[in-house]
Amino acid sequence: MFSPIHVARAAVLIAVSVLTATACTTTGPAVTPPVPGDAPAVTPAHPVATFDARIEELMRKAQVPGLALALVRDGRIVHQHAYGFADVDAERPLTIDTVM
Repeated sequence: MFSPIHVARAAVLIAVSVLTATACTTTGPAVTPPVPGDAPAVTPAHPVATFDARIEELMRKAQVPGLALALVRDGRIVHQHAYGFADVDAERPLTIDTVM
């Protein structure tokens, strides 16, 4: 039998998959990965900010401490982001380069 945390994590993964599929099917120009130190300002009205906020909300609800995500369109990364912690006790943030 699966524990409640496993079920919650599976639900988050399913939700992320659905959000990813939705994000990848939207129309518009492809976005190249941001260059460190040269990222555009993200405002609350910006679609990426809305997407990130939704992912963080789902993680909180499912008690998922960390998640790395990459959205790919036509073989190119259009968005990548790490959410939460790699090590909760040490409060070490998860990065897109964190080995999991």
